[in-house]
Amino acid sequence: MSLSEQSSLVEDLVTEALTTGQPLTGVQKEIIERLNESFVTETLPGLQKRHDSDQELLNVHAAALAQCDVDLETNSQRVSTLNSDQSAIESAHTECLAQEGSLQSSEKLMHEEMTAYLKSIQPPSNMMPEQRAPTPAMDDFVAQNLEFFKSLSSSYGSLKEQISTVEAEVEAKTAGCAEVGLVFDDKFCLWKIEVENAKSNYLNCRTETGTLYRETLKTAHSNAEGRRADLAAVLKVQCYLKMLLEGTTQEKMKECNDAEHTSPALDISEPQLPELNQRVLDGLGAPGSRVQCTAAAGGPSGSVYGVYGTDAAGGHAGSLLGSN
Repeated sequence: MSLSEQSSLVEDLVTEALTTGQPLTGVQKEIIERLNESFVTETLPGLQKRHDSDQELLNVHAAALAQCDVDLETNSQRVSTLNSDQSAIESAHTECLAQEGSLQSSEKLMHEEMTAYLKSIQPPSNMMPEQRAPTPAMDDFVAQNLEFFKSLSSSYGSLKEQISTVEAEVEAKTAGCAEVGLVFDDKFCLWKIEVENAKSNYLNCRTETGTLYRETLKTAHSNAEGRRADLAAVLKVQCYLKMLLEGTTQEKMKECNDAEHTSPALDISEPQLPELNQRVLDGLGAPGSRVQCTAAAGGPSGSVYGVYGTDAAGGHAGSLLGSN
């Protein structure tokens, strides 16, 4: 029997008692006792149970919203580690480029020295003696030129070897810097993508859980209003039942009708929600676009909620409240 049906039955008994002035029959007393027992053992505990269920679900959604901040803190630590990694590689790349530039300067200087040296040398003589015979003049000519070209060969060979060495060093350093640059690009893009994911996941998480919380809160307050009305009706009927057993009068009925009831136990307590954590969001950094990152890191599929966000079946915890 519904509460409205129970109320209607009791009101009929009250009307009959006032109209006839006759005492209650045994059957009527039994009905009253059973009604009162059902109120005490079923109706009132049921109201409290539904209230507790609404409050618990509201708390779950509030905890899911708070979990967004916990996840943000966790992700910010990962972002910080990735930032340190890319920063260290960037420093190594910058140092490598400086070393490459220094080697290139040395290479350029050596080429200039070689050019200046070759321009500055003068053979001892380019005129052979007129008498092409083993004469003292020919001996002197050959000796002078042999000494000159021997010295030229040594100096030229030494400079050429130095140039070859530094050219090889430049080539190796350029290749090494390019490799470090690729590593830096990867590290930078990984950091950038993690920053973007952490920010978007946090904001999406707060939006989704916040919306669910507000909708649940609205329904919970509506349900609470209905339960307070039900409680007032139950207490009024209980007052009628007591009156029927003790003696029905217009004055007692007026007292039952005019009685005001408070129900703090059925009030919805609104959990305190964390504000948007702008400090941690700002602390994630702003990588910018100095490296063109084309690949997006794929995060784990599923809800952005934390442990409070999904139930065992994989859906939102409790979804929205039902009525009452």
